Amino acid sequence: MSQINKIVLVILVFFAATQAFAQSERADIRKGNRLYNKGLHSEAEVEYKRAQQKNPSSYEALYNLGNALYKQNRFEDALATYSKLVEDENHRENLASVLHNMGNSYVQTKKYDEAIDCYKKSLKVDPTDMQTKFNLAYAQKLKKDEEDKNKDNNNKDQNQDNNQNNQNNQNNQNNQNQNQNNQNQNQNQNNQNQNQDQNNNQNQDNNQDQDKDKQDQQQEPPKQNPNQAENERTLNAIQAAEDKTKDKVKKEQAKAYGQKQGKQW
Repeated sequence: MSQINKIVLVILVFFAATQAFAQSERADIRKGNRLYNKGLHSEAEVEYKRAQQKNPSSYEALYNLGNALYKQNRFEDALATYSKLVEDENHRENLASVLHNMGNSYVQTKKYDEAIDCYKKSLKVDPTDMQTKFNLAYAQKLKKDEEDKNKDNNNKDQNQDNNQNNQNNQNNQNNQNQNQNNQNQNQNQNNQNQNQDQNNNQNQDNNQDQDKDKQDQQQEPPKQNPNQAENERTLNAIQAAEDKTKDKVKKEQAKAYGQKQGKQW
């Protein structure tokens, strides 16, 4: 066999093997599609991955794998798969669909800004896609609703904070008023005690003054009436004269009794 014939034979064998391998990859994709249509998304995932292992550059296997992951609510995994397709420059005709599906995945994860961006990019590729237009409007509404809700929550939190601050201020004011009342009561009590002490001291001083006056009165000699003293001297003189007269009479009587005289008839 000539050298040319050997080369041709090798090429034919390689081509036959490639065709057989491609047919096997296609078989896996078709099987995955049948499972996907039956709602068996996890089983379809297995077939798409098998096809991808046989042909890592298979755009169809990767695209269908992203869809199977999305149906299982594995949105982050689906986004990672779709992102690889966006970078493929050989299938730009499918870019609008890939971006549309990425927008859907972002909506499911509530990343509305990213979803809106993907829908807008998809419409730049295919401005006539009504479903993408509808999804864009829906994502914009969801974003606005979320912003309004956050605003309401912020206002509610602000109101609660204000109410709490007002309550705290009121409590502080009440405490200050209570403290002031207590201070006033204590001051009044102190004043009453001070007045009571002053009254007690005053009463004590008055009692001491009264006791001193009483002592002074007891120690002062009694005062004599000048007229009374003169009368007493007069009475004493009269009494002395009377006593002298009585003594003289007694002496005269004693002399008469001593004489002897006849009986007088």
